[in-house]
Amino acid sequence: MRQPVKEVEPVRLSRTNQAAGTAVHQLIPALIAEFGRPSGSEIEARAIDYFADRRYEAPKASIRTKTISNLGVYFREFAPPEVWSLATDLGTVVGAEVDLGWSNAGVVLVDELKTMGAWQASAIGKPTHRQARRYVKACRASLGETFAGIRLVLLSEPAASLLYRPDGSYEPLRDSEFWFSSHRYVDPAADDEEGD
Repeated sequence: MRQPVKEVEPVRLSRTNQAAGTAVHQLIPALIAEFGRPSGSEIEARAIDYFADRRYEAPKASIRTKTISNLGVYFREFAPPEVWSLATDLGTVVGAEVDLGWSNAGVVLVDELKTMGAWQASAIGKPTHRQARRYVKACRASLGETFAGIRLVLLSEPAASLLYRPDGSYEPLRDSEFWFSSHRYVDPAADDEEGD
């Protein structure tokens, strides 16, 4: 006989997501400063250090696990190649609280990170779209022609992530030039044709 599935307390889950989200936002810049593009073991070690002295109402192990998982997804699926530099002062430049900013050859790209559960990410709501459009407007006004767009990075469901263009339109991130996934498929035949 199957055992009933234990219900997860929504408040506790929410606190777990919030605590993991805060950790991810703080650890990405720290990991980049320390390692450039960190390995899985470097991510894990840094996250364990981060949580060592912190106390939470939700179970610390679940927060740490979610944080490590989200960091791994970010660096595997979303971190730009090393020719891009982290723009640490971008939030103050654009007058909006952007999560991460990247610059390369006169182009600025902004990441808005979402660490929500997959069931929430697949149903991106109006508040998230409004937030992204507010950030687009602020970035366009502050950065002008250098602003390339905002990546709405859904760490729990990477394929559902979006790119908001400077004109306010949006499209699946995976269909854009700013999808930097290490799993991006490269057709070997395309390389052969160029060499002929």
